[in-house]
Amino acid sequence: MAATTVGFTLLAIGLSWAIWLPLAWSGSDSPVKDLGSFGPAAAALIVVMARRDRREDWLSRLRVWRVPGRWYALVLAGPVVVCAAVVVVATALGTTGLRFNDPAELYLVVPVFFVVLVLGGPLGEEPGWRGLLLPTLAERTSFPVAGLVVGVVWASWHLPLFLIPGTPQAELPVAAYLALTVALGVIYGSLAQHTRGSVPLAVLLHTSSNTSAGLLPVLPADAGGSTLPFLCLTAVVVLTAAALLGRDLSRHRDRSRRAHSRGS
Repeated sequence: MAATTVGFTLLAIGLSWAIWLPLAWSGSDSPVKDLGSFGPAAAALIVVMARRDRREDWLSRLRVWRVPGRWYALVLAGPVVVCAAVVVVATALGTTGLRFNDPAELYLVVPVFFVVLVLGGPLGEEPGWRGLLLPTLAERTSFPVAGLVVGVVWASWHLPLFLIPGTPQAELPVAAYLALTVALGVIYGSLAQHTRGSVPLAVLLHTSSNTSAGLLPVLPADAGGSTLPFLCLTAVVVLTAAALLGRDLSRHRDRSRRAHSRGS
């Protein structure tokens, strides 16, 4: 397990940062930065080609589509509801200058969704983060806890993007973004626990989250320069992740007590 996790992590970061660090150094807003998002998927492919014992498990998780419909509804609608609620709260707290999209252009949501799917990270990241790293770590612990570890790696992987003009990260508070990403790792871990490790569901959640945050005025560029909506979003995600981890810890304690009772 250690060789797989360390090898994959170094490859994923190395492949992406090889593209991002020169752009960060030069301050260039080149479209080539989108290629960096495919580092985790490329790293996963390299690892499973070298480790045949991992290959079938990895491929099987890429094919897990048959899960209860409520999970599709949750990953597609959940981010929209959360972002909309955040906008309402931020407005109530005094945020002004929110820029909403023209309702007549709502038909563009579908093409934007697919652009985000391909170029916004989901297809390039999830086969690695949730397809390989998460289940490998979960062999030794629970999925939410493994998701927390993945979240730390995932957050660190984004760091060069804060220095590249034109990326969403360049306009966001670094600490809040890192906290949000680590917490999201826990949520993805919990999702995997309930959907047999489905990578397609993780891809859909990632796409829906990025699309919702881009179409609703959650980011400072669409919130009159205010970071309050994004900070509210971070708070919601962190609290949700804390609740999931707390429930997981409680279940672990209950199992330990029952095992101890049977042993005695």
